Amino acid sequence: KQPITNHPEINSQTEKESCDWGETGEYSIIGQNPKGFEDFDSLSITTNDYDEKLAKIIPVKPTGLIQTTKEFKFTWLNIANKRISFITQTKKGLSYQFDGKFIRQEIKLKDESGEEYTEYVLLSGHLSKWRSGVKIAEAKLKFTEFCGC
Repeated sequence: KQPITNHPEINSQTEKESCDWGETGEYSIIGQNPKGFEDFDSLSITTNDYDEKLAKIIPVKPTGLIQTTKEFKFTWLNIANKRISFITQTKKGLSYQFDGKFIRQEIKLKDESGEEYTEYVLLSGHLSKWRSGVKIAEAKLKFTEFCGC
């Protein structure tokens, strides 16, 4: 296992309610979950947190997890120059790997009734699912962030 590395750049935003805390956030797949990832719920990344005593956002050791029907914590994480790569823990032979980048892209989509709406891609990359060391699913995905703002 390789250690989780620190992130060199931290957004110094000080508003507690802000969703723009750099890479920190909860991310969901835009559109339908692809084959092999039907149970994928979300991806969570933490690179900083709000310190109540200091009343500001402070850097923390980067961590994260993938939420499916189970929770898969990151065992290795690297974030540098808007790129992110991680490997999750293995549970019953199952694990995930991701290689991608943080972006800001506006895309137009249509809902089931044909109504057009705008979605914001904030993370894009390749997610792969492994069972006992064998790749069983892979997809190029776009993620949007959801938060309580």
